[in-house]
Amino acid sequence: RQGGEGKRRVGERLSIAEGQYMYEREFNYMTETSLAFRFGREEDLPRLGELEKMCFTDPWSLQMLREEYKRPQGEYLLAEVEGVVQGYAGLWVWELLAEAHVSNVAVAPDFRGRGIGRLLMVGIMTLSENKGAESMTLEVRESNFAAQKLYKGMGFVSAGLRPHYYANGENALILWNYDISTTLQKYIVADKKYAEMYELMYKALHD
Repeated sequence: RQGGEGKRRVGERLSIAEGQYMYEREFNYMTETSLAFRFGREEDLPRLGELEKMCFTDPWSLQMLREEYKRPQGEYLLAEVEGVVQGYAGLWVWELLAEAHVSNVAVAPDFRGRGIGRLLMVGIMTLSENKGAESMTLEVRESNFAAQKLYKGMGFVSAGLRPHYYANGENALILWNYDISTTLQKYIVADKKYAEMYELMYKALHD
């Protein structure tokens, strides 16, 4: 998820933070709320552990998060609301294979339905594209219809099944997006907030 060579501006806040003008539709009654995105730091891991417990029936332990953090090919992208991390996405990128794997996407229950998950996905797709990935894969519970709707709306298709993948024995659907660049272009054209997310991520990675 993060750590090792090639890390770009670790812990750097993207300038999208000061821009509730583009989040009024996302936050509805929370139009004065500040939403920011940044890359993860080691000191964020306890908060990510809290989010795991809020969001998943078989959450990753702090030790698991710490081990993932040390993967040289990994990254975390965090979403902060009023300075508190309320969502994150974990990502591994294998540059030689031109593939990315989404390890986790989590948004605190009180902040769901406001577009944070979709912005996180646009962010990690941008990061993956800039590290040479052309495709992206992830696993999702068969029963998690809300997540499946999000992913399929972002160009993912079902490509198989991992039987008994989760601790409770539930199967995982294997989803793939075989052309993340096309998906990004679709979102950039469709809505200003996604275009701005793409541009700010690109700038953070290349400045």
